[in-house]
Amino acid sequence: MYKLDGKKYYIHDIFRKLHYAFKGYFILKDYADFLGAKIYNASSKSYIDAFERIFI
Repeated sequence: MYKLDGKKYYIHDIFRKLHYAFKGYFILKDYADFLGAKIYNASSKSYIDAFERIFI
């Protein structure tokens, strides 16, 4: 169990929230594809794999 701001969280709660966050990136990618737009991940440290990674 983890505590954050006085609230108790279990590991499955944290993983669920991470799932929602990362799934949201794939939903955003699908929408960008629908619009014909391109989103790139230019972060040097990122776990987001929904977007093409570029190095600038």
